[in-house]
Amino acid sequence: TFQIYEIAEHIRDPNAANEDLRMTGKFGAEPKLTLTSTFTDAVAQTQAWIETVAGINRHTIAAIVCRTAREARDVHQALLKRGAHGVRLGDAQHFDFTPGITVTDVHQIKGLEFRNLLVFNPSLSAYSAANPHDRNLLYVAVTRAEERLDFICYEAPSVLLPDFLNLDDMTLEVEDDDAPERPSHRERPELFDNADTEDE
Repeated sequence: TFQIYEIAEHIRDPNAANEDLRMTGKFGAEPKLTLTSTFTDAVAQTQAWIETVAGINRHTIAAIVCRTAREARDVHQALLKRGAHGVRLGDAQHFDFTPGITVTDVHQIKGLEFRNLLVFNPSLSAYSAANPHDRNLLYVAVTRAEERLDFICYEAPSVLLPDFLNLDDMTLEVEDDDAPERPSHRERPELFDNADTEDE
């Protein structure tokens, strides 16, 4: 979709102007960045994401993409403990292309596509703007999504993520409906304490 292409191009070249993007005729759901305070909260939001995409199409082929194989195993185990259904681990020994949700790492998905894709914890430490390899890995992850792309992060999000993502900040407590609009992830300096936020 155009939305996925726009994010991918921002990761590849954050200085590209909107006019430089070639419009595609296909528009999809607006990608969302959900911020949580802990790994456990991020897994709970991931389970909610699974229920949403499975509720739309119970025969969906979807992926939850982690930065490392160890993180993928940890997320997979945490989802199973929470009772998530239709979730499997995709690693170098086992990768299934039948309907369901595959939890895997970014190295396993190169060349594959998934109708729905969630990037789990695209943080500053996982995807540094100063590291071309990290930039490429995030680009690979984002471009594996066909129709729906979302992000859930429990650490400071990578500055490679664009400001225009819809933000669902679960770390802020909103007391009433008249609360001011929530800031973008870049407008929350406390997220970047002790982190290099320099864009390339």
